[in-house]
Amino acid sequence: MLLLPLSIFDDLGFVEIPATLAIATIFFLLEKTAVSMQNPFENQPTDVEMSHLSKRIEIDLRQMAGEKDVPPIPPPDDFYIL
Repeated sequence: MLLLPLSIFDDLGFVEIPATLAIATIFFLLEKTAVSMQNPFENQPTDVEMSHLSKRIEIDLRQMAGEKDVPPIPPPDDFYIL
């Protein structure tokens, strides 16, 4: 981010400052998003909820096997279910 203003042309004038801030902000937010999503099994809102996923697979397999006593699909716990 420190070298970014040097890479922008000198003839932009006052547009150079907002352009540098916008590009640096985009890179910074992209890095923050990547760090928060790098481990999908930490029980964060963006993670895969493994207990719900395994329960859903169990229910689907029981339905495909033709069982009559299949438990209902559990509601989401804390966050959203993809």
